[in-house]
Amino acid sequence: MPSGIIEEIVLSSCWVNKVLYKIKRDFAYRDLFRNDFEKAIAGFDLDDTEVSALRNQDYRKLFELGAKSMLLLPFAGVTSPGALFTVRSADEKRKMSATSA
Repeated sequence: MPSGIIEEIVLSSCWVNKVLYKIKRDFAYRDLFRNDFEKAIAGFDLDDTEVSALRNQDYRKLFELGAKSMLLLPFAGVTSPGALFTVRSADEKRKMSATSA
């Protein structure tokens, strides 16, 4: 994989993880995220794909974008406890493919 792509993924996941961390740790921000999404993400350097994944609470896409499972699982639990199994399964598959490569 060319280094530019790796750098882009790392930077992209950095902003996604910052949003997820803030949702996890800051109750007022969590409420803002739920009630005024655009205001909540203002100031974060997110691309359209990331914004869409966050807005739609697309846990699988967020995971593919590099969201850390330790931040994504609480985010999933905040909005949809049923999504936890899907994210955990994706995390396990990702770990297995990384060890077999």
